[in-house]
Amino acid sequence: MNTPRNKALLLVIFLVVVGGLFWLLKTKITKAPIYPGLPPGTEEGQMIRQGPRSGVGEAKNLVITTEAEWLRVFSEIAPHVFVGDYMPAIDFTKESVVAVFAGQKPNGGYGFGAYLSGLRQPGKSLTVHISENSPGPNCVTEQVLTTPYVLIKIPKTDQKIVFETTRSVVDCK
Repeated sequence: MNTPRNKALLLVIFLVVVGGLFWLLKTKITKAPIYPGLPPGTEEGQMIRQGPRSGVGEAKNLVITTEAEWLRVFSEIAPHVFVGDYMPAIDFTKESVVAVFAGQKPNGGYGFGAYLSGLRQPGKSLTVHISENSPGPNCVTEQVLTTPYVLIKIPKTDQKIVFETTRSVVDCK
């Protein structure tokens, strides 16, 4: 039982488990900015969570305004996003959630973020600006399927909410 091969196998299993735990802790604690270098005159809202794995395979943008909608979305993403967390409390009498899902991507080279503009400006639309960066042909990427997402809490509003997506390719030369 204490052969060198068994010891090596146990060491590999241990390292994989420890590495997985560090990854989970990192994704649970780290809260990336909604959009690096926000343009002047934009508001962030309050980041709930952002990351590479939502489990939502189709690209979609949602404005969640009720507890029932939040429960439905949360139950779909919870196994992937909120490992070990409780469902974030949202007071839907005062707040809404903007949920942006990029859909399934073929590798880990996709950058994804969002920022808001026009919040609390009567007569103007609230615009959710989505930035999606895909890897160019010279990029080395993690070869794993990803489903990037952003969840943002905003004050309840009667403003029309518009989603605008900008896509770009990163050149990794």
